[in-house]
Order: sequence, then structure tokens, then C-alpha cells
Amino acid sequence: MIDVEAVLETRWFSKTDKRVRQDVIDAAAQGRTVPPIIVYRATDNAELFGLLDGVNRTFAYWLAGLPKIRAYEILTPPTT
Repeated sequence: MIDVEAVLETRWFSKTDKRVRQDVIDAAAQGRTVPPIIVYRATDNAELFGLLDGVNRTFAYWLAGLPKIRAYEILTPPTT
């Protein structure tokens, strides 16, 4: 589990954005199991994470005001 606010992409979320399916938001808010997101540790700040997969799930947790989300961490940042 990681803090939702530690995911870098949450800094650009808008509360008026309607991209997430309502059933994902409902599942998160009701505490049902949602597949974990996939993240990597930011190279400039070890307390933050970049998102590789799961923007809709992260957004759903953020909208629901849930502080923690299940995540798999990739141990090596992706290379370009």
C-alpha cells in the first residue's frame, strides 16, 4: 500500500474530470478489491512514485478521498 498523494500524477487530477467509470469509483469507495496499480520510484524524490499503469484506479481512489492504494513497485525505472 502506498499513499495516493505520493503518486505524481495526482498533482494534475481535476475534480471535474469524469474519465473514470462510476463502478471503479464505487468499488474503491466501498472497500472492494481493485487491482493494484503499477508504479516506479521517482528518481529525484524517493518518497514519490511515477505511474505506469492504473491512472483510472488512482483517480477513483483520489476522488473517493481514500488515502492508500495497493501498488506493485517496479524496482528499476523504465528507460527510454
